[in-house]
Amino acid sequence: DLFSGEYGPTDDVLAVAHDPLKLFFFFMPKDFWKDVAKESHRYFLQNLTARVDRMFENQKTPGKTTKKQFMNKESKKSDIKPHEVLHVLGLLLAHMLNPHRRRIREHWSRHGVGAVSRGTFNEWMSRNWLEHVMVNLHFTNNAGARASPTEL
Repeated sequence: DLFSGEYGPTDDVLAVAHDPLKLFFFFMPKDFWKDVAKESHRYFLQNLTARVDRMFENQKTPGKTTKKQFMNKESKKSDIKPHEVLHVLGLLLAHMLNPHRRRIREHWSRHGVGAVSRGTFNEWMSRNWLEHVMVNLHFTNNAGARASPTEL
């Protein structure tokens, strides 16, 4: 017998069940999204030097831009905000409902494709910023004391 106590939805859940957004935040509280944004920005900063090194090595015209110039440009990026993480989640859900064959970036096309009219996603977030958030999306600190490559 795994559980013999009361079961079913609690009064707290029933109180917000009529509103999908309140129900979402009941199970995924705003503080959680604040932590995700903080850890995502921390991950960005932890990998900044390696990213700049790759950008410098992969530039089409060698030496055109210095590492310092790349670093200045990348380090000026603002912190990832909790609402931006939620916008990314929403855009991914919208993409899931109306996928394009190639990439999510097609949703920023200047031409209407399928059920999503042109430029719809751009109202929420630029394509480059979505890619920035996606690349850096993190839930925990990889360099933290509890981080271990063997933990799941």
